[in-house]
Amino acid sequence: CQPISSDFWDRPVVDSTTKSSTCDRLVDFTDILPTIAESAILTVPSQYNNHGVSFLRDLQGGSSKKDFQLAFYPSISIRLDNASLYVRNQDYKYYPDNYLIDLDKDPEELRPIYPHEDTEELVRIRMELKAFLQQKLKQFPELKSKWQAIRQKVGGKIIGGGDSSEVSFEQKQTLRLDVTEFVHNAQPQFEIFHRRGFAMTKINNVRLLRDGQELARDENISQSAMAIFDRSSGEDYVFFSLKDRAVFDLSFKDYKKAQYTLLYDVEVLPVEKYNARIKIPLGMFLKSEDHKRIENNQGTVLYRSSGLVRILD
Repeated sequence: CQPISSDFWDRPVVDSTTKSSTCDRLVDFTDILPTIAESAILTVPSQYNNHGVSFLRDLQGGSSKKDFQLAFYPSISIRLDNASLYVRNQDYKYYPDNYLIDLDKDPEELRPIYPHEDTEELVRIRMELKAFLQQKLKQFPELKSKWQAIRQKVGGKIIGGGDSSEVSFEQKQTLRLDVTEFVHNAQPQFEIFHRRGFAMTKINNVRLLRDGQELARDENISQSAMAIFDRSSGEDYVFFSLKDRAVFDLSFKDYKKAQYTLLYDVEVLPVEKYNARIKIPLGMFLKSEDHKRIENNQGTVLYRSSGLVRILD
């Protein structure tokens, strides 16, 4: 570390006359340490293996650049579906399952972009982000092993999803997903489940179509949900999740290359319906209407809820 000059503590890190402004530079928690170190005219010790980039110049009215960002969220056992590893630039995320997310067009991450959909520009972006991820996994080998352990527990890869924000409670809708690029044999299995929003989702009548004709059907009824309930007069909240019978087997005879489409019926239910499935001794569920409620012009309560579809390995 360099010695601190005698007048260091008398000098402002940020000029008080600098006009307030905002910027869209990528910033994450790893950038905090190098920013503080630079402001103190210090160097971050190499043994910290920090890969952040100082944003001090942005605070001082200038600008700095961070092209890519690495993020890893290991989650906890009851929320393992939310575990995440990705890299991103200003506009796209890249996941190890080799799909991109357009952050502007798809903030809910319901429409992953796989290589068969790439434009020339997306090919370049995918290559850049994939190379950055591979570089970081070499730099942090323990990160790679942690992610591999999570993937062994959560099989399959995300291929799409549905947003139910325009549907009121207990109103059924049919969702459709083109799965042509993911059906490679006659034994496809799909996991369809609720991911976001404190509500319960009932999914049934799952069908696989080939060239527009029904090929297979699974009559299983799946219920999946997320909820928060309180156990101390609203002061303490506990997260709870449920996935019951969320895997649908759509096996058929005689695989051939064709257009394959997945159809399924979704019904979003208030989280209070949980009580019909599970008795929670710790307290009362917070009502769905208390969370992220949306009302249309007619006053109908709508609920923001989204689900994902995985094709299993």
